[in-house]
Amino acid sequence: MVTGLAAMVVIPTHDHASTLGLSVASALEQTIPDLDIVVLGDGVGDDTRAVMADLCRTDSRVRFVDRPKGEGRNEVLRHEVVSATTAPVVTYLGDDDLFLPTHVETMLGLLADHDFAHPFPVFVGVDGEPIARPTDLSDERCVRWHLHPRRNTISLTGAAHTMDLYRRLPAGWRAAPPDRWSDHFIWEQVFSLPGVRLATSADATTIKPPADMRVGMSAAARRDELARWWARMHDPGFTVWWDGAVQVALRRAAVDAYRDNFDLVETGERERARQTTAESP
Repeated sequence: MVTGLAAMVVIPTHDHASTLGLSVASALEQTIPDLDIVVLGDGVGDDTRAVMADLCRTDSRVRFVDRPKGEGRNEVLRHEVVSATTAPVVTYLGDDDLFLPTHVETMLGLLADHDFAHPFPVFVGVDGEPIARPTDLSDERCVRWHLHPRRNTISLTGAAHTMDLYRRLPAGWRAAPPDRWSDHFIWEQVFSLPGVRLATSADATTIKPPADMRVGMSAAARRDELARWWARMHDPGFTVWWDGAVQVALRRAAVDAYRDNFDLVETGERERARQTTAESP
């Protein structure tokens, strides 16, 4: 256990040894240095163990918890590690995604007066173009929209919460049912908590190439793609380019039409209630 921390970064991993090193490197390059970076091995292979051995030797802020494959995505291990931290804040990173250098700093700023925060949701298409998913958790309609079990724009990567919030949750991380997304299953607890203070950042502080858009892509190709983004992040003009590309993606996402969908939440709930009543014996 590490003390005197600004935040814990939790990186669950199973079989992404080819990209894991880049993900961890992006956590190490944060503008906030006082981090406990914990990689949670869920039934990993020797290739992942070799990557982690090098990373742990390179920087003492990196730890590796190596466990046999657990149920689901081994949410039980996540709960164990998160519950034990002395850091006031926890943020999460996928093992095939990247943090921009200001991610932790941005989340800490939001969590100074909120309980849960996340970056503006932007994903990277297979063509390399950013895809925006307009979201604003300060809008109650958006929160209600996300409480539907098959609706979610908030990735595990980048999401952050205070430990005060985590200790108030009914259960914390736990195995999700087979038909539920693991991250959404815990967001449901968070968003339903009385008095919870939620925030969506105005900034997209992660690079996330979704795996479901890359089915069939080899591990080497996934690594090459992430390595290109890693190199691009270090170009002097990247921040200006990225912010501009996100704004273009936002316009492309038809923000007004998306927000209009929040108004349909109540309509959909009434329709489901009507159907349930009609089907009741």
